Amino acid sequence: MTTTPPVYFTHTRPRETEPGRVDAELAFPVASRVRAGAHHSAAVTLAQVHGLDWHTPFKLNPNWTPYRELTEGIRFGQQDERRLTVWGPARRVATFLTALQRTLAQVEAAATRAARALGTWLRSARAEEFLQYEDSSTLRYRARDFRIWVLWHLVAALAGPAPQAPDRLEGRPLWEQSATVAGEVHASAGIDLSFVDEDAVVAILARVRRLEAPAPQPQEPQVPDTVQELLHLAGPVARAPREAAAVPSRAGADRSGEHAGRIGSSHGWRGRAVARRAPRPQVVPQATGAATRSGR
Repeated sequence: MTTTPPVYFTHTRPRETEPGRVDAELAFPVASRVRAGAHHSAAVTLAQVHGLDWHTPFKLNPNWTPYRELTEGIRFGQQDERRLTVWGPARRVATFLTALQRTLAQVEAAATRAARALGTWLRSARAEEFLQYEDSSTLRYRARDFRIWVLWHLVAALAGPAPQAPDRLEGRPLWEQSATVAGEVHASAGIDLSFVDEDAVVAILARVRRLEAPAPQPQEPQVPDTVQELLHLAGPVARAPREAAAVPSRAGADRSGEHAGRIGSSHGWRGRAVARRAPRPQVVPQATGAATRSGR
């Protein structure tokens, strides 16, 4: 029966932001917030080793109020250590994602070996003098706290020097010597940050969401700056031939006058204005005989 390996982080499908560069969003789903913070710190260290840019998203506090910030010191938000965004060259991001799962698995396995070493010590005779005032609940708390401290020491050793492993102090309980036990298990952890799984890298690169090419935009018409450019773009003007004006005939003019006369008889002064009559000849009166005599 095969067991499913634990999942220490999940990530979105890598998305291409520009040719040759991708980004990915990571989430750390472990129940313990402190362990999630340790995984986040390990991912940041590994991103720096692979030469990637990273960013921790901001998380708002839904229970924040101005009064609680003044009285209790509750901030309106903080960096969400359960999430991380990385971006950079596509191959580097793919190599980082494959190495992170292996590195977290190795660190968690080393922390588990340290917790087992603590359990072995608790069952030994050397621990009897330290267990007089301890019960099962306090021992569970000390074992959980001890494992988390060992995990943080191992994560810090990813970017810095390996933790030292001095001799254990017989006069102190082992749960107070997490750095010493971390140094003991780090030597046998076999953490190698330079190892690359080529098959996993190729599989991630094949799933990259490629950048879609932008649709071609229609070219805007050129707007001329001067009147000369406008006339040049318009081209030569094609002039249409003029048609000869039609000359009305005499018969047509007579008929129009007759028609206008009929209109004038039925519509009053408008008809008279349209159909004008020919002027009457003036009659010059002749001189009479009485006028001749008086003129003499």
